[in-house]
Amino acid sequence: MAFRYKFSSLVCSVLALCAALSYSGSEPKERAQDPDAVYEMAVVKEQDLAQPEKKERTFNVRILLDEHDLYDNDEWEFQSDDGFLVSDELIPTRTAPYADPALRIGHARGSLYINERRCVPKKLHVIPRNGKITINDSTYQGSMLIVPHKESWLLINVIDLEEYIYSVLKTESWPGWPVEVNKAFAITSRTYAIAMIMRAQTKKIPYHMCNTNVHQTYTGIHDNPDVWRAVTATRGLFLGHDNKPILAMFDACCGGIIPAHIRDFDFKKAPYLAREYPCTHCKRCKIFHWEAHYEIPHLEKIIKEEMPHITKVKKVEIVKRDRAGLTDKIAITGRRGKDHISGKKWYSMLKDVKSFVYEIEMHKEVIHIKGRGYGHHLGLCQWGAREMVRDGADYRTVLNFYYPGTCLMKLI
Repeated sequence: MAFRYKFSSLVCSVLALCAALSYSGSEPKERAQDPDAVYEMAVVKEQDLAQPEKKERTFNVRILLDEHDLYDNDEWEFQSDDGFLVSDELIPTRTAPYADPALRIGHARGSLYINERRCVPKKLHVIPRNGKITINDSTYQGSMLIVPHKESWLLINVIDLEEYIYSVLKTESWPGWPVEVNKAFAITSRTYAIAMIMRAQTKKIPYHMCNTNVHQTYTGIHDNPDVWRAVTATRGLFLGHDNKPILAMFDACCGGIIPAHIRDFDFKKAPYLAREYPCTHCKRCKIFHWEAHYEIPHLEKIIKEEMPHITKVKKVEIVKRDRAGLTDKIAITGRRGKDHISGKKWYSMLKDVKSFVYEIEMHKEVIHIKGRGYGHHLGLCQWGAREMVRDGADYRTVLNFYYPGTCLMKLI
């Protein structure tokens, strides 16, 4: 069964309209784009997973790497052994070759400069001839866009979706783990990326994701054959619900809670995250339990930044949890009285607090926090997934367990 969508309405539009330009010969070749063309997303049947690709299609994504003030004087320096092609992003046929392996693109007073020479275009596409480009000691596949947006210059990496997923798994998974685990991670990461691409389209911003853990941590090229096997074995696969990609959230360790009991989340928008049974697999993992210890004087300095009226901390206690056991509200008693802080704020303030499920105890001048889980407790539990695979599960079983009610779909 296949679902057909026009580019202007759903997923494949975003992926195919990513300003895909590739180097061929001596000048860039613009990819033909028809906003009214029809492509397919299909529900994947069990027997189809092992079928070879009939035709390889590539989709590009745009990742924000850096941002400068629009009217500041600053620059980016690129390195690529075989030089560059630089084109007007709006008119790709306007192209200039640069043979030198170093290229500097700066900006001042709202204008762009290439090797200190002012250029007319306001949007530049920097294409490395060998397909690899280095900036700030990190090397990336694909090409770079430099575009203005609101009050900033944005540096955006344009990269093939599968190469992006491969790079992301360097930091968002454990590459030494079994290939089957990384297949599940690849599908989860790809699904999340597609969902973010759709969101970026509705917001009409020139990039789809940033390179930090606000979305998915992305640091460029790495080399791991097992991870690449996992990516290529699942090429194009993503998780769908109600005929569209899901918001595939994941964390390192869920702590064994029941996600459906979490209060502060709108499960109507993501019913597949409302898992009504616990994950018991991660209990065997070393990060299931954690501890944090804060001496009172140090804790007072941290609290004072958010609650300057609280001095001389006398007591810290959890006063409200949700049904899942996540901390919702904490009471802090000081010399001049008591005030409350949310569990989310407490989590963001204290870097050694790893999750939202914990107990707090005070002993003399030290606060002891003992908890379980590592992250926000929603979606796929990475350490739990690893244990499931060790027990014989394949990636489809893992995904069905953590995202109930979803199905595998494929970009075709």
